[in-house]
Amino acid sequence: MASTVLDELVPAGEIDLDRHASPSTVELKPIRALNQTVVNQIAAGEIIHRPANALKELVENSLDAGSTSIRITLKEGGLKMLQVQDNGSGVRPEDLPLLCQRFATSKLREFSDLSNMTTFGFRGEALASLSYVCASMAVVSKTRSESCAYKAAYLNGVLTPPKPGQPSAPRPCAGTDGTTITAESLFYNTPMRLRALRSAADEYNRCLDVVSKYAVHYGGRGVGFVCKKASSNAADLSTASSAKTTTLDTIRALHGSSVAKELVRLKPVKTDRLGFQVEGWISGANWSAKKSTLLCFINNRLVDCPSLKRAMEAMYSGLLPKGGHPWLYISLEIEPSRIDVNVHPTKREVHFLDEEEIVESVCTHAEACLAGANTSRTFKLTQPLLPGASEPASKKQRTQDESGESRPGPTAQSALPTSSQRGYPQHLVRVDAKTRTLDSMFGFTASQSQSQSQWDRSVAGPSSSRTSMPSSDPIVIDEEEEEEDSEIEEHGEEEREMLDNQRRRGTLPDALDAEQIDKPGERSSSPTVRSSPAGQRRRRPPLAPPPPTAPASQSQRVSKRLRDSECTLTSIRELRAEILAKKHSGMTELFQGHTFVGVAALEHGTTLVQHGTRLYMLDCSRVIEEFAYQLVLRQFGALDAIRLDPAPTVAVLLETALNSASGWEEAGLTRETVIERVETRLLRNAEMIAEYFSIRFDCKAKTLVAMPSLLPLHGTAALQAQRFGSLLLRLATEVSWAEEKACFRGIARGVARASVPCVDGLDVRQFGETEAVDGEATAEQARDREEWERQAWIVQHVWFAQMSPERCGFVAPKSLLEGGAVMQVANLPDLYRVFERC
Repeated sequence: MASTVLDELVPAGEIDLDRHASPSTVELKPIRALNQTVVNQIAAGEIIHRPANALKELVENSLDAGSTSIRITLKEGGLKMLQVQDNGSGVRPEDLPLLCQRFATSKLREFSDLSNMTTFGFRGEALASLSYVCASMAVVSKTRSESCAYKAAYLNGVLTPPKPGQPSAPRPCAGTDGTTITAESLFYNTPMRLRALRSAADEYNRCLDVVSKYAVHYGGRGVGFVCKKASSNAADLSTASSAKTTTLDTIRALHGSSVAKELVRLKPVKTDRLGFQVEGWISGANWSAKKSTLLCFINNRLVDCPSLKRAMEAMYSGLLPKGGHPWLYISLEIEPSRIDVNVHPTKREVHFLDEEEIVESVCTHAEACLAGANTSRTFKLTQPLLPGASEPASKKQRTQDESGESRPGPTAQSALPTSSQRGYPQHLVRVDAKTRTLDSMFGFTASQSQSQSQWDRSVAGPSSSRTSMPSSDPIVIDEEEEEEDSEIEEHGEEEREMLDNQRRRGTLPDALDAEQIDKPGERSSSPTVRSSPAGQRRRRPPLAPPPPTAPASQSQRVSKRLRDSECTLTSIRELRAEILAKKHSGMTELFQGHTFVGVAALEHGTTLVQHGTRLYMLDCSRVIEEFAYQLVLRQFGALDAIRLDPAPTVAVLLETALNSASGWEEAGLTRETVIERVETRLLRNAEMIAEYFSIRFDCKAKTLVAMPSLLPLHGTAALQAQRFGSLLLRLATEVSWAEEKACFRGIARGVARASVPCVDGLDVRQFGETEAVDGEATAEQARDREEWERQAWIVQHVWFAQMSPERCGFVAPKSLLEGGAVMQVANLPDLYRVFERC
């Protein structure tokens, strides 16, 4: 029965009967010397446990060679490929045959040399062991005295041909000073070791940890490290090989500023009696982590020192809260004669004389340094809501939002500063696209003298100065608007609708009545802005809302959300459908939810906006033109008309526009002929232009009396008087008047181009540039600067502020992807990867 059960558990062929045999039946086997290859493979398994051990040996060899730049490239955590490249002294060509032979070294001659060992390597086993555990190993090395580099391949400690049929001797090749060692397919011949290792990601992190520790120790000694994956162009670790870089700079770069700012300098101190010197950086009383971090270097060698770690943690236990652990970087220099480095196969441990006294002395010195830096303590307290306790009265109060609706205050749970609510810092959006700035609530108002002089120059004719068109708005709101508002309130809803329709058609008597327009000789001293209550409210809104009894202006009654006008024309419906068909969803979301950063260079149309965690640079001229084009089509036939006071003559506007136009002289035309033809075409179609686009002319006086307001809430701010002349010239020469759809598209596009903020001809000096000595020139530059700031204010608070879906809802076309109209400048996760802070 027992044998049957045993047969079921273990096959008969696999039972080791010798295990249970009596001593009298044990066969005596002869003792034989192991094959040298087996010996080397066993020894290699003791030295190279995992890729991190091999990397540590190669890095130490590079440091022994005097390298100042060490680059590490890993594939699958170093299991598939491990490469270390340095710029050290290199290996002589005649030494390459012995490079991977066991117990061949240039650092040790006699056994007594171990008592004065100052280099990392001394046994000559690292490269030999690596060649026994990898499928192939290639070495490219060049000394500074050689004219070229030499390349060799190794397997099991000896030179091997790189390809079958080729010689195994080192061969010359191109290369730089230093050595590059590449090992592939580690532990290919020990599958049990390979299966025992963790994932490739875990092995890569172990390698990264080794490199980061050496980078900290040698960061202040002019040695730079780079560690990256073979499949990535970006380095996961990079430190500069500069003599100006300090150890603290390297710690800040690798471990973050949150660690670096809490570190205390462990000042160098030397004890002659014990023959050692210590220095480093240790965390202060304000730093606490869940796990200890100890970077211990003894004679520049990365080692584990359990006694020192236990003593330092015991010292910190009285300073840190329960469960808190320190961050430590300690460098010990011990006399070589007092230390034994040959106690561990991987050299991870060393023994030294008077270990207990040295550890105690280090702890005493660290405690003194902490006492001198312990001037303040920071405690983080969180008061949770006790079970059964009621919320504070302040949290029960209901708050009023902007719409007047009440909402409950934050709960006690949401008020707790939990890390889960904030998320990772590199993905945290710190701005709100719906937040308004204080300067957006006040219109940009130029000085009256400036506006007067500029408008006088604009109507003086083509002989005026370069600012021939007014840079501030020569536009007013009807002074009869208050009476119209009262009339609308007295009438019922039907009269309100009728008067609105009359305004859209331009038939209200106060909209275009010639008697209401000031004659040139009868203008007031301030023709730019009349003393109209409605006009004052539009120019600078009050801080507090007006009392309920005061009559509301038209702009205050208009809904913030733009509504498309009703239109039955097939051509307009097709043009509106084209806008939606060419929509780019990603860019539309960007513009409708952006946060305006600032105007970079308005003369080049460059602005910066943020959306989410990305920063974009935009060509605001193209963006505003597309936005204005959509507004014209969406309000087709219902655009508000803004009166021009005084009304400029068409001839004067065209005369100014011809100064910058080209082509008419080559065609053999004179100014008078061009102006006459343009006037004739515009006045012939004046009725249609006025009805659909609110561009109104006085055909008898041949003056431009009204222009459309694309943004009803902003009235005059969106108009660019400098572009009126070019608009009229473009309407007459570039619009196809014979076809309805093409005609409407051309007019809408012309109005859109004329709405783009203009800073042409402004002399705006940047910071640091020499100011003019002449008084008039300085005053002119000040006016130009003021006009530039006004246009920048319009870009931000008039155009970009209206792109949100709650207002006008800009639909970004795919054409903005072309020509660099939208370019990503930065991305917060990418910046965090480099700077490790936000």
